[in-house]
Amino acid sequence: MTTPLQAVGTGTASRAKPETPLAAPRRLPLWKRLWRDRVMLMLTLPGLVYFLVFHYVPLFGYVAAFQDYQPYIGFLDSQWVGLQNFATMLGDPRFWDAVGNTLRITLTQLVLFFPAPIALALLLNSVISEKVRRFVQSVVYLPHFIGWVIIVSVFQQVIGGAGVLPGFLESIGLPRYDMMTDPDAFPLLVTLQVIWKDCGWGTIIFLAALLSINPELYEAAAMDGAGRWRRLWHVTLPASHRSSSCCSSSTSAASCRSGSSRSCSSATRWGPSRARCSTPSSTSTASRTASGAPRRRWAW
Repeated sequence: MTTPLQAVGTGTASRAKPETPLAAPRRLPLWKRLWRDRVMLMLTLPGLVYFLVFHYVPLFGYVAAFQDYQPYIGFLDSQWVGLQNFATMLGDPRFWDAVGNTLRITLTQLVLFFPAPIALALLLNSVISEKVRRFVQSVVYLPHFIGWVIIVSVFQQVIGGAGVLPGFLESIGLPRYDMMTDPDAFPLLVTLQVIWKDCGWGTIIFLAALLSINPELYEAAAMDGAGRWRRLWHVTLPASHRSSSCCSSSTSAASCRSGSSRSCSSATRWGPSRARCSTPSSTSTASRTASGAPRRRWAW
């Protein structure tokens, strides 16, 4: 049995009109959006010009790989040779030696350099004092801004032929050891230099990932009886695995690039005839002077 008030309410609800959906906002034309965001577009203009001039325009220089390129006559007048430079490069045993050396350096840096920023970030994150943490961060960041020439000079003064370490070995009756001129020690030497230079800088990403972890996860793990190592293994590392994957990819790419620049600069100490970097554009010129040139294992 319904009351009159309920009947009135039911009739009102039955006569209520359904709500009409709101219309989607009308999209502005392109030129109006460009004019609206003109200030932001002007701010991005310097970066756009930089990438256009230094990254996209030089791509046209790749045509030199298909020419017998001569710098004095330019791209337009150089002889077109097609894939001859690549065939010469692939048929040169020194090219495959360079590929093997690059892979060896990459593997060495991936094994030794990749865990170093993670371990340093974990140590810095465990420091309780904020002042001590900032001081250590400033100290380990500084080598990143030092040029490679200065870093190689520092290593030369420490472990070179006339450096501190060989002199100490000679003072205690051991033979002098010059690591800077040992070809077998070159991958390890480059990796040590990279660790000393970029390990502190690489901790920035990991520290940001560690600071983004919810502290309640550590508290919950501690309440469940997890110790420091179990919290590290089950909370810290899983929460920063994306940053680790990103940095492992960048480390591999940087290791592949490190062979062409630092190896060639180190090879110049062995003489002009041994310091050559073969590229597709310079292979035809290098092949004409390859006969009778002495070979060195790490002279690319």
